[in-house]
Amino acid sequence: MKHKSWLLLLLLLVLLGLAGRPVVQGQEDWPCRELVVDRAEVLGDQLDEVREAAGALVEQGADVRVFTVPTTGMDNLDLFVDEIQWACPSWQAPAGPEYMKNNLIVLGVSVEERLTGLYYGEHWFELLEGEQLHIQTELINPRFAAGDFPGGLLDGLAGIEDLLSASLQPTAAPRTSEPTAISGEQERAGDGGGSWVALGALGLAVAGGGAAAAYALLRARARRRRAQQRAREAKLKIASRILELQEQLPFSEVEITGLSGQVSERTLQGLRGQLAETQQVVQQVASDSQSLEIAGSDPERPGLSQEEYEGFCSSYEELLASLERAAEMRHAVHQELASLRQLIEQLPTRFQEALVAMEQTAAEVDALSEGLSNRWAQDLLERAGLALRQAESAHAEHDPQEAQSRLVQMQPLLDQAREAAGLLPALAGRIDEVAGLIAKVAQDFDDMSRQYAPSSWEAVRGNGTEAENRVDWAEEALELAAQDLSDTEEKAWQEGQERLREAQTWLDEAVQLVESIRSRKKHLDEARRQVPQEVQAAQQDVQRARQYIQQYDPDIREQLEDDLAGVAEELQQAERELEQQAPDVLQALSLAQKANEAADRILAEARTEHETIERLWHKYGTISRQAESSVSRAGHYIRVHSRDVDRDAEKALVRAQDLLQRAEQKSVQAKEQEDIARRQALEEAVSLAQEAQGVADSAYASAQADFRRAERARRLPLSATSPPLSRVPRSWGTPRPSSRSSSSGSSSGESWRSSGSSRSSGSSGSTGGSSSSWSRSSSSSSRRSGSSSSWSRSSTSSPKRGGGSSGW
Repeated sequence: MKHKSWLLLLLLLVLLGLAGRPVVQGQEDWPCRELVVDRAEVLGDQLDEVREAAGALVEQGADVRVFTVPTTGMDNLDLFVDEIQWACPSWQAPAGPEYMKNNLIVLGVSVEERLTGLYYGEHWFELLEGEQLHIQTELINPRFAAGDFPGGLLDGLAGIEDLLSASLQPTAAPRTSEPTAISGEQERAGDGGGSWVALGALGLAVAGGGAAAAYALLRARARRRRAQQRAREAKLKIASRILELQEQLPFSEVEITGLSGQVSERTLQGLRGQLAETQQVVQQVASDSQSLEIAGSDPERPGLSQEEYEGFCSSYEELLASLERAAEMRHAVHQELASLRQLIEQLPTRFQEALVAMEQTAAEVDALSEGLSNRWAQDLLERAGLALRQAESAHAEHDPQEAQSRLVQMQPLLDQAREAAGLLPALAGRIDEVAGLIAKVAQDFDDMSRQYAPSSWEAVRGNGTEAENRVDWAEEALELAAQDLSDTEEKAWQEGQERLREAQTWLDEAVQLVESIRSRKKHLDEARRQVPQEVQAAQQDVQRARQYIQQYDPDIREQLEDDLAGVAEELQQAERELEQQAPDVLQALSLAQKANEAADRILAEARTEHETIERLWHKYGTISRQAESSVSRAGHYIRVHSRDVDRDAEKALVRAQDLLQRAEQKSVQAKEQEDIARRQALEEAVSLAQEAQGVADSAYASAQADFRRAERARRLPLSATSPPLSRVPRSWGTPRPSSRSSSSGSSSGESWRSSGSSRSSGSSGSTGGSSSSWSRSSSSSSRRSGSSSSWSRSSTSSPKRGGGSSGW
């Protein structure tokens, strides 16, 4: 009886906990069994693709839920999923609603908070715990950040599917928590379904401990079976690899024997040694494998622990690595044998090619020497012949590799012999070429010295003589180099090469010297063609400037006319220079270009000065008309109201009239004067007219003020007959009675305070809502940590679910 009382008390506590569990608005009608829920409406036409990808995980034993929401309403995706889990029995494990079903995988996104969540039950802890962050931050969130929500979900589901496919776990995950005993009505009822739901939950909680223990045992057995299977596979691979190598090694021995008589015995012994080392490794692995089996390291033995099977696997994998090294050694022997056979086949052809190359190079060396003795080239040719003979000797001794090596050394020696033999003829040919160039440029220099003044070509005087000297030095170096190269000492050959390089440098300098002469003549010829064009262009500019100055002479300074005369003189100098028998065309060109630039400048300045005078005339015309208008308006007003206007306004008017008259006099003077004096007179006329306008406007304003004062003085006696202030009709600006104003003010104040109070209450309510939300969050936190509250969860040390959320 006492036992039943405790049971009833426990049931009561569970019912109170379930009854106190709040549900966030919107989760009580959540479609708990829907594979994909798109409340944010971001999947569009790709909803079916996401549903198909989620279905692929279901086929591998996972219970999957994918959802999108516009917002969680609580800025926390973990709490949002927590609320759905409490509302949906199909998401819960038998241990209680705070535990996620062991084979459930939930992938969700909150668009407004930019949060992604991946959650999973206990069955997937080992598989997903180390990969959850990678899936979210590398696969899902970058696509979400780019606005591609279907792509992010598809990539995330594909990443999870790859992990499930690659794992060695059973393809069908245990569904110990599948809510097959919960009807659709019970699920829709959520956590408020009554005592039967509470009793069912209690029963599931009681059975959950045993089921969890049984499942842990099954998982341990599965891991032990996998370790045993890996050890078996390693053992079978060793046996297969040993058999394969034992079949291949005899064939390699036959291949070595087949090269007897074609390859030196030393080479064959080296290959046999490598093969014997390979055979030794294979035999050692076979012996070690047998010893492991005798010692009890047999993966076929049942009833061993996971650690023992893993130890067997590690030992077999080490032996397998040794067999792989043996296979690589045998493959290297096989490759070397194939290379030897190919080389033996190709050597006759290569010897024939080497003999032909040797004969051709010898003929080229003889032809290039042209009667000169070039011991350096002959020595290189002899060394190439020695390499050929050594190759033939190695071939006769059945050493194809040594023969090939000597033939390879021979080719660079032949190339160097041809190059050495050609150095002397090449230098002699270039000396002749440069000497011919000097003779041709000498004629150009003579023509230039006759056609142009010495000052034009002074900079290149003597270049031809210096070029001829360098050719002479190169010829001397050629003779000395020929002597050095005919010597039998290698040191003399090195000195001969240095003399040849020095001779080439002198020839380069000779070419530069004569090219400068040619360049100078080309420049002078071009200047001679340009001078007439520049003179003609400058004359046209001078003519345009002269015509413009004559047209607007009063507005333009005399200095510009003098400058223009100087430009014309420079043009005449350029023309006189061209008429000389040997003109200095560079000076003539410079004079013409300077004249052209000066004429352009003078014309531009003349235009600027004329346009400045024109603008001043226009400005004066505008200002003078405005001033006359202001003076006329002030004079008329003062005449009409003369009895009321003071003397100050009349004096100001007289002064404005005087200023305007002086401005007109200045404008008359400007018409009679020229250039600078005209501009100064116009500037003064503009200033006087502006001042006249200001004074006239001031006089008008003063007269208006005098008239208004007189008017107020004339109306002043009427105020004695005006009615009392209290009888004046109320109008804009009329003060209201103090009592009404006070009442109105009080009412307004109270109304404002009432409104403010209302707002304050609203704010307080908002704060209260935040407090309530905080209390809910605190309660949720206490449920996870196991602390008690009116709706706390059961305290437990085991994890309730895996995963979490991340921002994107």
